[in-house]
Amino acid sequence: MEELFIFTRGVAVGSVLLMNLKLWFDYRHLLAGRLLNGLLVCVSAYLVAPMLDNWPWIQNPAIVLATSVTAIFWLFSLAVFNDWDQKGITVGPLRTALLVLFLIIALPELWFDHITQAQDNMVYQWLFYLSYSIRILFLILALSAIVAHWRQDLVEARRQLRSIFIGLGGAYILVVTFVELVLGLKSAPLLLEVGHSLLLASLLVVTATWLIITSPQGLLASLDIPLKAAPKIETIDSESDKAQDTLSLTEKNWLQALRDHMESEYGYRNNELSIGKLGERLAIPEHQLRRLINKHLGYRNFNDFLNQYRIGEAAKRLNDPEQERLPILTIALEVGYSSLTPFNRAFKGQYQQTPSEYRRKALKPSNSAS
Repeated sequence: MEELFIFTRGVAVGSVLLMNLKLWFDYRHLLAGRLLNGLLVCVSAYLVAPMLDNWPWIQNPAIVLATSVTAIFWLFSLAVFNDWDQKGITVGPLRTALLVLFLIIALPELWFDHITQAQDNMVYQWLFYLSYSIRILFLILALSAIVAHWRQDLVEARRQLRSIFIGLGGAYILVVTFVELVLGLKSAPLLLEVGHSLLLASLLVVTATWLIITSPQGLLASLDIPLKAAPKIETIDSESDKAQDTLSLTEKNWLQALRDHMESEYGYRNNELSIGKLGERLAIPEHQLRRLINKHLGYRNFNDFLNQYRIGEAAKRLNDPEQERLPILTIALEVGYSSLTPFNRAFKGQYQQTPSEYRRKALKPSNSAS
């Protein structure tokens, strides 16, 4: 039984090393790629740590890395599903501080674990359960990043990644963490360890096959790196001849119907508009509509697509002296937002200033003249 445990762990580690090489050569220029590389390093440490009892100088760093699996998984999920590479977002000081705080709590717990009769120490018990609680928190945050904006995501490869690769991995890590927490200070039975190793090795072999053989550009497709930044609203009126040539006759008709609905009928003003409802309104299958907006208009998120129209109209109205006394909330509601907060966030994201600041600067010349 012990030989099977070692064999399955070896297969799992081999799969991880192959994926690390693939990621290093192809994705090291991307933050998401580096984070996934780091995650796999932590997974490798998790796999080999139980077999290093005779080499504590190696086992201790391995345990530290293994403890960080959930934290790195959280950061990787944020990077992929919040477009960190496209937006130039980094881990940042706040998230780094949270990771440091976690290690400050986890490392004493690991040190106590090597002390004889540590299980009877009240401080160790508190640190143990606090450490695992933070790990579960990281998992909840990661799964929240996976689920958030799922319906609005227009990148088909990334939608598949949510449900298959990341979702399965997150659920697996959550189950393992929960089982370890239930076992508490007790060692897991060998049979359970072997079953766990078999399952983990199978998952990693399948993942390595996907990343290296089945879909070697899978991560790039999920990140949608080749796409250009989302165009401004006015570019939709003048599709390039090259883009038009890639459309079938049906897709051209769909694109024209979409343009007419959004620009002539002001469909974006409906604050309950979703990709599904828009597809029903235009009689376009939802998956085809997603592909049309993503591949031919360059938008990665349905909300970004709507915001270009909504913010475009709002900016014109804020720049209109005749509407100077019209409350900003009224403008926000009339262009399609259900409240002021998402409007302010979207407006500042596009113009790097609040609607109030934009209006004040835009109308300043006319105020001076009067």
